[in-house]
Amino acid sequence: MRNLVEHLDMSVLDELREIMDDEFEFLLQTFIKDSAMHLEHIDQFAQQHDSDELRRSAHSLKGSSVNVGATQLHDLCADLEKAASDELWTQTADQIEQIQCEYLAVVECLTELLLGHNHSE
Repeated sequence: MRNLVEHLDMSVLDELREIMDDEFEFLLQTFIKDSAMHLEHIDQFAQQHDSDELRRSAHSLKGSSVNVGATQLHDLCADLEKAASDELWTQTADQIEQIQCEYLAVVECLTELLLGHNHSE
């Protein structure tokens, strides 16, 4: 079991759970699905050296990450967004790899939360 606190701001998730109530599970599932699509786009646009679309995709993933308390993923996406704006292509490959690793850790943590949420009902 991963250390959830290492990858997620639990206060954000606790607040979301309180506000969203029955929709909390749906929100986390939607984040997992949509962020996978953003990651695919990030990889695709980086390979194409499309700085505008790469920046937009990184921005979208950055926003949804902070909404579910994935602050480290948010910060990594912010760095990629800046690199894309500046067309720093030598940096983007490493940044995308870091984002992918952190994304996998976040998804694992959110999945654990979802399983725990289902068992507590």
